[in-house]
Amino acid sequence: MGRTNDMSDERRIRKRENERINRRTKTLLNKGFELGQLDGIEVALLICKYGHYTTFKTKGFVAREPSWTAIVS
Repeated sequence: MGRTNDMSDERRIRKRENERINRRTKTLLNKGFELGQLDGIEVALLICKYGHYTTFKTKGFVAREPSWTAIVS
């Protein structure tokens, strides 16, 4: 019975951590959007979480984007 409790605790901790990461990611994307609204500022974000990528770039982003090989390495 103690082992089941340990698994439940680990699951709960992972879920809480994942929720925290999701909130911080959302906040970061919002801040990137807000910065992109300012004149002369271009924003590009690349967030990798467990092998899944989230990207954001401001409209009209003209800087050269990195290649996929550069991103992965």
